Amino acid sequence: MRKLISALTVEQAHKNGLKELAAAPKTTMVTDEARTKARELGIRLVEAAAEPVSTQKDSKIEISENLVRLVVEKVIDRLPPEKRQLDIIKEVTAEVLSEYAK
Repeated sequence: MRKLISALTVEQAHKNGLKELAAAPKTTMVTDEARTKARELGIRLVEAAAEPVSTQKDSKIEISENLVRLVVEKVIDRLPPEKRQLDIIKEVTAEVLSEYAK
């Protein structure tokens, strides 16, 4: 099943503070309006294939790079500046989401 990125998707990503969206050509359709809106809002459409953090075939949810990025950004927003260690937060987030997907 292909994913659709519309202008509404881009606007919601902007509202959520995302700076980029995964838009792998083989699995994602992007509307012209979405591309225009992304340029206007400074959101990058990443055409590299998104690799799921969890590679288990029986996962209940697909954990994409975008999901990890979104969770990391939300966690960082809630942490005081002295506690913001991006590499550690990414690693822990990916591990927790992988365990959750089992």
